[in-house]
Amino acid sequence: MPRGNLVYTRPRKMNPYDQYVDLSKISKRIYKSVNPAVKDIQKTIEEYKPKPLDEMLNVDKKYPRNWSDYIKGRQKEKLWALNLLSEAIRILKVKTYGKGNGRPPYPLPDKIFFCVQKVMRRTTYDANEEFIDYSHLKKWVMCKPRPHSVADFMNDFQLTPILEQLIVLTSTPLAEFEKAYAIDSTGLSTFNRDRWIKVRLEHKQHKDYKKIHTIIGTRTCVIVSAKVTVGSQGDSPLLIPLLKNISRFFKLDTLSADGAYASRKNAQAVEDKGAVPYFKLRKDVSALSKGYPAWNRMFHRLRDDKEKYGRFYHSRSLIETSYSMFKRKISAFLSSKTEVAQTNESLCIAISHNLFCLVNAIFCDNLTPIFRG
Repeated sequence: MPRGNLVYTRPRKMNPYDQYVDLSKISKRIYKSVNPAVKDIQKTIEEYKPKPLDEMLNVDKKYPRNWSDYIKGRQKEKLWALNLLSEAIRILKVKTYGKGNGRPPYPLPDKIFFCVQKVMRRTTYDANEEFIDYSHLKKWVMCKPRPHSVADFMNDFQLTPILEQLIVLTSTPLAEFEKAYAIDSTGLSTFNRDRWIKVRLEHKQHKDYKKIHTIIGTRTCVIVSAKVTVGSQGDSPLLIPLLKNISRFFKLDTLSADGAYASRKNAQAVEDKGAVPYFKLRKDVSALSKGYPAWNRMFHRLRDDKEKYGRFYHSRSLIETSYSMFKRKISAFLSSKTEVAQTNESLCIAISHNLFCLVNAIFCDNLTPIFRG
């Protein structure tokens, strides 16, 4: 009801949608004031074309390899490898023990030859008979055992130290090519088990597998020292025994390894051998030497020039190439069932790999193989 000249009006409620209406009006006004894109300018915009990967990485497509010689070596590598194997076994001068009354034993050199031949050929014991006859015809061996006798040879514990020596001997012709070395280990799948790559991070299952610890030359990927252990064995304790097995004909300049080998004792052992250690170190690692000065020097090499340290360290990746080579070409699993036979079979794989590396160097690098014991 009016009172004098004043009129009372009820205030209108604020609609929440009003603020959005105001914003939309403002945006439409701004949009109209913007000049549209000119078609001529759009034509000048080039379509995006990514560069080839080779140009981005500055990779030269030409490889310093004579492919015709490489193919010749691949075509004849197994026959050449068996011939080199017989010569290496002859240089070892292995003696056969156990002679006396009764049936004479098979010569140890023949046992070694047939074990490596079976692994290299990737055949079963039944299918190995024709290769046994051929080896006897070529006078690489003295006897002709039945095919299943090779399984008994593989289970002979006397062969294990001889096979380890044979790995070192078959690597000596390539000593002149090698300066940088790498150390690591890989697992080999055993009978009736999954592949190692499936269980390598499941440590509780490693006891059912075999692990081969190796030092390789990064130039030719040849194995210069090897040890076979159970799958649950750690890597670090095997560095010093592997270093001791390396032939005196190899000159070690550098040795790269992953973080599993990063200990003060290992660093000092590498430096005492005349090489410079390049281990992968944790970020929180201490520079204190604690009686091993090689550790302090390695720490300061990393701190002073990380890029240079990384170049030397990442040559370690070539040991993975070596493992891929023999797992693809020879075998990634062990067919033997007993512990001794699995160990010997693993060493035979390493010997076969070395012989293939020798054949490749003969054809591609004009190498004249000379075994030095």
